[in-house]
Amino acid sequence: QQIERMLQALPGKIDLQKLVSFPTHLEATRKGRSLQLKGMILYYGKHYFATFLSQSKHWLLLNDKKVTDLGKWKDLANRAVRGKWQPTVLFYEVKGGSDSTLSLSLFFLCVSQ
Repeated sequence: QQIERMLQALPGKIDLQKLVSFPTHLEATRKGRSLQLKGMILYYGKHYFATFLSQSKHWLLLNDKKVTDLGKWKDLANRAVRGKWQPTVLFYEVKGGSDSTLSLSLFFLCVSQ
């Protein structure tokens, strides 16, 4: 239940203006930008594996031996709940904005339980 609640609460998109405070001279940099969830490192039973969003908008599971297409977000979430996969690191890509002032293209957030 804890994993299910966490996945339901996990934001697929984060408004960068609400997350990061920019110096005045870079204020325009954050306008119109958001963070889009692109991947996760998951943990179960002394084993880590990854899921990342493909260009076709399907979530891919990457483990030691193969890559598996899990489908859409709800399919990934259902599989994670059933398998008791615990998200540990979240990867977000910066989206939007018209300039290239913001050089950081990927944020990551560690999840504590």
